Amino acid sequence: MVKKIFPLLVWLLAMAPGVLAAMPYRPLMPVRIISEYKEPVVGSVMRRWVVMPQVDQAEEESAVLRFLAVDTGTSLCQLRFSGAGSAAAIIFQAMADKLAETSTNGLLLIPGFPAPVDILPVSQSADGDTTIAQHRTRGGRLFVRQYTLHAETVSATEALEHGWLRAPVPNTMILRLFTVHAGGRDNFEVRQLWPVTGDWWLYEETPTRRSWRE
Repeated sequence: MVKKIFPLLVWLLAMAPGVLAAMPYRPLMPVRIISEYKEPVVGSVMRRWVVMPQVDQAEEESAVLRFLAVDTGTSLCQLRFSGAGSAAAIIFQAMADKLAETSTNGLLLIPGFPAPVDILPVSQSADGDTTIAQHRTRGGRLFVRQYTLHAETVSATEALEHGWLRAPVPNTMILRLFTVHAGGRDNFEVRQLWPVTGDWWLYEETPTRRSWRE
């Protein structure tokens, strides 16, 4: 019996990284990002980031991401995912701020923050428009705001033409584009381009910043 079970355990362990890596925003390895800004940030219009994943030993269903600025070697913030699935809370903590922010519904938007920390409910979004509310708690106060999330499938050719990709990818790769507006099409908030089975986006855009995964 042991001889039969052991190869199965080895196979499951070998397959596990691929399965876990397919969870959006839950990378197993560091993610490198380059950001381009409309206005200089820390004296430059370009900045590089490393997203460092960590495991919270105290909570089995909790994952932590730290955003490190390559130019300074410092951590600007961290994201903590507490819980599983759509019920998970997203806790944003800027290192320069004593107050943390907690968001639910799989949506976290931090407008104007220099690091690309926005989180979208990409795993539960069908094609078309979806109205979603961000429930954000800060300092004991609850803030609720409605957004429209538009999801669509785009081709690699279209992504290259729009500058969403910095290098060609196979034409067979399925790409999903998620765009968030607040209160109408004129109030653009964020856009992310994802591979359909990826753990992190390939491209992100806000009104002040464009970012690519390196």
